[in-house]
Amino acid sequence: MLLYHATDLKNMGSIDENGLKARGGFVFLAEDADLAAAFLLLRGVKQVIAIAVDLPNEDLEESFDHNEEMFKRITKLDSCRCYTCPHDIGPECIDWPQSRVYQF
Repeated sequence: MLLYHATDLKNMGSIDENGLKARGGFVFLAEDADLAAAFLLLRGVKQVIAIAVDLPNEDLEESFDHNEEMFKRITKLDSCRCYTCPHDIGPECIDWPQSRVYQF
């Protein structure tokens, strides 16, 4: 499943080399790049990269730690589903061409 993890753009080099680290036990992911970026925008991050990752469904669990209706209003998306992955995601799972950079 293609999902997105948003982070500050300054983390891109480390992620390219080491992948995504499960902080607090999880890597948080969203079904859409704009949705992933919205989480960082709400935290005041101005330069964001939504990193595309391709993971098998069995590595994912749907997350309900956000207000989906609020994010639908913010992003104008019909669906705002999020997921967690309980382990690090290696750089081989990153799809850089599908990743997006945002400047807020």
